[in-house]
Amino acid sequence: MADETKPDGADQIDEGDAAETGPLAEASFLMLVASLSAQAGHHLGMGPGEVEGKLDLPIAKYTIDLLNILADKTEGNLTEEEKGYLDSQLFGLRMRFVEASKGGG
Repeated sequence: MADETKPDGADQIDEGDAAETGPLAEASFLMLVASLSAQAGHHLGMGPGEVEGKLDLPIAKYTIDLLNILADKTEGNLTEEEKGYLDSQLFGLRMRFVEASKGGG
């Protein structure tokens, strides 16, 4: 039998890996929004232990733009909970971005 190899990036998480990091939350739209929001927040210096002045505004803007695209493309197809969460995250991140852009770090 031929040697079966996987293309780059096709590896799946091994059960041993999951045991080391703990169980993963169920994949969902809310988890996707939470993940992107956390990334944007990190680049805006939000979160525990963030170093003041260590911002990456272009990457934060890019991630906020991704969330905005997600909002536009899913309009009319979300539950009230999903829409409310996405809108809330976008509002908070935009306000923080404006503050950071003005030098409010």
